[in-house]
Amino acid sequence: MAKNSRRRKRCIIIFLINFFFIMVAVYFISTSVLFNKFADNVTENISNAIHEKKKVEIKSVSKGKYAYECLSKEEKTVYDEILYTLQNYGAGIEVSTKDENVISKVFEFVLKDYPEIFYTSSYNITTYSIGSTVTKLEVSPIYIMDNEEAQEVKEQVEEEAEAILSGILPDASDYEKVKYVYDYMVENINYNKEARLNQTILSVFLYKESVCQGYSKASQYLLNMLGVESVIVSGQSKDNAHAWNLIKIEDEYYYMDSTWGNTEIFKENSEYVNYKYMCMTSKELLKDHVIDDKLILPECNSTKWDYYRVSGNYYELYDEEAILKAISDAYNRGEGYISIKLGDDEEYNKALYSLFDNEKIFECDGVNQRVYFFKDSTYNILNVFLK
Repeated sequence: MAKNSRRRKRCIIIFLINFFFIMVAVYFISTSVLFNKFADNVTENISNAIHEKKKVEIKSVSKGKYAYECLSKEEKTVYDEILYTLQNYGAGIEVSTKDENVISKVFEFVLKDYPEIFYTSSYNITTYSIGSTVTKLEVSPIYIMDNEEAQEVKEQVEEEAEAILSGILPDASDYEKVKYVYDYMVENINYNKEARLNQTILSVFLYKESVCQGYSKASQYLLNMLGVESVIVSGQSKDNAHAWNLIKIEDEYYYMDSTWGNTEIFKENSEYVNYKYMCMTSKELLKDHVIDDKLILPECNSTKWDYYRVSGNYYELYDEEAILKAISDAYNRGEGYISIKLGDDEEYNKALYSLFDNEKIFECDGVNQRVYFFKDSTYNILNVFLK
């Protein structure tokens, strides 16, 4: 009995000792877990405290802007945040997305809608994270000039733009406004790949020379001032990266490329404006342009405001008598050239055969034994020079 009693006591003691060590182990494990959670919370709170920026209530001012309306609700919020920062020359802003691709798209769309934001074209992103988890992104624009200089230049641009538009009639139609801007860009701006600040409107308004980006941004800026909807479209043309405009006249969209309207670029007769690139349909545009843009673009089908139809120089079918009269009338009005468009390839070839192979062109007033003309078989356009 005594031995059994001692054995039971020994077992109880061993059990109590083991139980004690188990409880100690549980205590330390629990304490470690709680400490780690506490440490994580402290780290996150410290991070938030360090990087927290006071949120500013930002209202949208871009309703109706073409690129803005192509965005989702979430993307529009980021757009508003970036636009607010750029318009106020802010150093940076925490945006409502953790996706850098969204930032890239939205930043591009802001600049598509606002050509007057000429003082930046890029940005830096600061990423805040805990471990591998991104907690926030901050966008910091890279400005090419300080705020004071930007405001001075902005005033110069506004004065120049107002002077340019001073010649347009107050009751001009949207088509007349578009043609006025197109004519100005073609006749007054030189195409120069080395132009200063040629990716901005400054190259046009301050230096009178630019490349396609400057042409399209300046065209958009002027059209916006006249109340004509316009946005910049990107892609390729003639084997190069290119930019042009989507415009709206009445309720219909058209494409306009004022860069290629400048015939000096192609070393053609520089006395005429190439109107085939004003108010184009999608079908016409795609003959020598490739669209490569994130914008949601409409199918442009209307030919109502096609220059040749408006000017009376479009012929669905070749009409020899009417065309000879049109050429004579242009000469008698003192015009240096006439540009005629035919309905399709077959009618265009009929015109070429009749006017030049059969020499009917010499029956026109002012056309003697020699005539200079330029053929554009891609668009079925014939340019006849009368001087």
